[in-house]
Amino acid sequence: TGYDYWVPCLVEEHLLFSLRYIPANIVRLWTELSMRPNIYSVVHIFGTGTCFVPAFILLTCVGLFFIQFSRFAVCAFLAGFSCFAAAVSYKFSRIEVRFYLPLLVLLVTVAVLPVTWAAKNLVAGKRLMAAVAIFVIFAAACLGYPSCSGDETTETDRSQAWDGLHFSAQRVRSSELIAERQFLKLFGDRPGIVLSDIDPAYLNALLPDPFVAAPLDGKQYAGYSKIWHYDRPQAMALLKRDLDQSLPVYALFISQEERNEKAPRLPELDGYEWAAYAQLIQTPSIHSVVSTVPFTMTASPVATPTMTPAPGTYGTYDGQKNVVIVTTTPGAQLSYTMDGSTPTPTHGTITTYNNATIVIPYGTTTLKVMASRSGYTDSPVVSGDYTINGATDAVILKLTPKNR
Repeated sequence: TGYDYWVPCLVEEHLLFSLRYIPANIVRLWTELSMRPNIYSVVHIFGTGTCFVPAFILLTCVGLFFIQFSRFAVCAFLAGFSCFAAAVSYKFSRIEVRFYLPLLVLLVTVAVLPVTWAAKNLVAGKRLMAAVAIFVIFAAACLGYPSCSGDETTETDRSQAWDGLHFSAQRVRSSELIAERQFLKLFGDRPGIVLSDIDPAYLNALLPDPFVAAPLDGKQYAGYSKIWHYDRPQAMALLKRDLDQSLPVYALFISQEERNEKAPRLPELDGYEWAAYAQLIQTPSIHSVVSTVPFTMTASPVATPTMTPAPGTYGTYDGQKNVVIVTTTPGAQLSYTMDGSTPTPTHGTITTYNNATIVIPYGTTTLKVMASRSGYTDSPVVSGDYTINGATDAVILKLTPKNR
């Protein structure tokens, strides 16, 4: 599941499966089925389509009455029960419900039983009321309604199908990927070792086989486990072995700002020093302007949206900036654009709730936001220029002998 990699200390100190986890996991299941707000849910990471839909569970419960006893049904029940028993006694099931997905897939075969029965009765003109009721539940299950679909929402009248069709994923440029690409263009298939705070799992996957990527030290990716260790002593041993084989050693930073902050973490070897090797400039020098577009307001207007942080110039490591837009009017929706056009209730990226997080890419972006709600006057359009720079000026250092 990845937990033994990301948080191995929790795996090392606790049992993965235990009966004492069952009460908390049952409470977590009930919270999901009753669509109550959760502090943490995988829906915040994977988007829509990862919430339980009570209509589907209800349809499955109805389908239990249509199961005919057979050896196949017994085997399917035992398979489903063993899957449920494993998930409900697992340590991490209380913080997410992905581990029940195999069981939900199996329950699809149960949910179709009442639908098949209802279709036959509709064609035959029998038991129409019951058949129509089952089809209503079936339609709700297909639409994913009601559910808590969406990012960090507490609303329960949402449709997963609607959110899926109106999901807008913004394209962003990764400064890490740009730095890796430029590093690869510079060195090609030549062998060597590179130290970086970029996740070594991704860096090693993208770099050619002769190159080996490793962390700067143990602060970023190796600080949790008690089984395996990587810190300055291991980094120094790695460099000494590489230098003994007459292979070059480099350090890769995604910006000059990151180099200034993290260069002191590089291992130091007697007789060698880190010297500037190359700087790969990607971001132009630009400025920003903050402005507000006036809009006529009448009685009962929607509150003017706000942007946090305020428009301006920012330097970030990842080449992007998260901006939160909010209107204080409950039930309002936000519309925003980043292409210079003016947003309206029907134009731009539209959210169905009164707050959203927007990813501003590197460069200069004009963000325009407005809020609307039925029965209210539209809010003014708020506009601001965000400049994200200094994020993709990759810097490469090389370990060289001193006085040469």
